[in-house]
Amino acid sequence: MRIEVAGNRKRNAVSAALHVGAMTAVLFLAGCNSNGTSSNDFVDNIEPADRLYNQALADIDGGNIKEARKTLAEIDKQHPY
Repeated sequence: MRIEVAGNRKRNAVSAALHVGAMTAVLFLAGCNSNGTSSNDFVDNIEPADRLYNQALADIDGGNIKEARKTLAEIDKQHPY
């Protein structure tokens, strides 16, 4: 009976050490930023809807319908309400 208890203690100690090591590795790697990108690189530049709308109107007045269509689509993308 004592042999089993000693074996279980040893197994529990090894298991605990592995868990601590794994968590340490995860936390260490989570803090790494290897490619140098910041969170700002993932955020789109959002222009006010009125500025985009006025640009689209100017494009329509200038006869540039394709560019106006792109600008109006950008309004829908950035301001979907």
